[in-house]
Amino acid sequence: MNKMTWTEVVEAMRKFNKENNVTSKGIGPEMDAVVVFAQESFTTQYTEQERSYEFSNQNKAFIPGMCGNSIFGNCLDGKDMGVRLDWYIYNPDGWKVEYCYLVEKEA
Repeated sequence: MNKMTWTEVVEAMRKFNKENNVTSKGIGPEMDAVVVFAQESFTTQYTEQERSYEFSNQNKAFIPGMCGNSIFGNCLDGKDMGVRLDWYIYNPDGWKVEYCYLVEKEA
């Protein structure tokens, strides 16, 4: 796993979509990533898995020309699904990103 910053993951997703001509949700190849939020963002103790959310390039925030910045993700523990991550990441009082990484696809 190669740890990345949030900015690096966003840039990678946008570059992937541009290079693969992804211009609409659900069309074209998919690239997945995980964002891990810092424990300090929460008042309850959570495991790293419970603070980790997977999302894909198929979100409006990464697709050129889309009218919207939504990013939906699913918690790796399977309990918190379809979370609007952009509401937490871009909120000054929201969740702090600890690190991110790209998900390696199995061949």
